[in-house]
Amino acid sequence: MEKQAGSTASRDKNRVEKSQLEFFKLFLTEVRMQLPDEPLSAKDMSQQMMTMEQTNQTMQTNHNLEKLIELQSSSYLNNALSLIGKEVEIDGNGRFALEKQTGSFSYIIDDNKKFEEITITITDQANKVIQTIKGDAKAGQHNFTWDGKDSKDVAYPDGIYKVLVEATEKIEGAKKEMKKSPLPTRIFDVVVGVNRDPDISLQLSHNNHVPLKNITKIK
Repeated sequence: MEKQAGSTASRDKNRVEKSQLEFFKLFLTEVRMQLPDEPLSAKDMSQQMMTMEQTNQTMQTNHNLEKLIELQSSSYLNNALSLIGKEVEIDGNGRFALEKQTGSFSYIIDDNKKFEEITITITDQANKVIQTIKGDAKAGQHNFTWDGKDSKDVAYPDGIYKVLVEATEKIEGAKKEMKKSPLPTRIFDVVVGVNRDPDISLQLSHNNHVPLKNITKIK
C-alpha cells in the first residue's frame, strides 16, 4: 500500500511539472502576441502569476507527501525486521500450535468482570473434542499450556488445534440465569521472516502471516 501511494505521488508530480511547462509556454505566447494598444492588464497578469504559484505549491506538496510515505514505509519495515527471532504474542483467533507435546495460549478477564467459571475446550481441525478443562476465573491474563493429551492420557500429534474459552456468568433478575460467552485468546509464536507483498506482515514459525499491528506483546 505504501508503494502504491508513493507511485501515485510520483505520477501526480510528473503531471504537475508537465502542466507547469505548458502554462509557461502559453503565458509567454500570450505576452508576445498581445496588441500594443491592448496590453495584458496588471490584474490578468497577477491572476496568471497566482495560478503559477498554486501550481508550484501543489507540486511541492506532492513531493513532500512522497518523501513522508517513503520514510514511514522504511520505519515500518525496520520495526518488522527487528522482531525476527523474537517470540511475540498475537491474537490467536481460536487456534494454537502444538509442538513437541506443548501448546500454549492465553485469555484475559477484565477487572470489571466476575465469572462463575471458565471452561476451556480443545478440539482438532474436524471439531472433535479432545479435552475439556476448567480455567482460572479471576481477573487478569491467564497463560495455559496443554500437554497434547486427552482425558484418557492419549497423546496427539503436533499441529494446529482449536480452542474455545467460555466464561459463565450469573445474570441477576427475576430468574437467575447463567450465561456463557466466548473470550478472545492469544498465542505465542516466533517471528521467522517478513513478508512485503502487498503489505508488510510477519511470518511466524508455524507458517502464519499476521500484520505488524496485531502484535500485542514482545517477550
